[in-house]
Amino acid sequence: MNMNDLVGTWEVPLYDKIHKIQFEHGTTTGRRVLWIDGEIVLRKEWMFKLVGSEPFEIKNPDGDQVLAKCEIVINACLGFTYEYILYVN
Repeated sequence: MNMNDLVGTWEVPLYDKIHKIQFEHGTTTGRRVLWIDGEIVLRKEWMFKLVGSEPFEIKNPDGDQVLAKCEIVINACLGFTYEYILYVN
């Protein structure tokens, strides 16, 4: 994990446990890495669009049941700063 690019950490309580979500965003390359409970579930390199959203699912340990549908929204703020919002449905 690149701690310099780590921009968000959330704890999501679901019925099975509290899941830890971490998101890396390289603001010069657009690289995005999504971690759920310490495992990479999404990696995108060289994204030219720095804002947008990343939908994903939190699944049970076997991966056969979706526990929650989620989305991280990346918004541009003043200058070269961004805000990161996690939505959980």
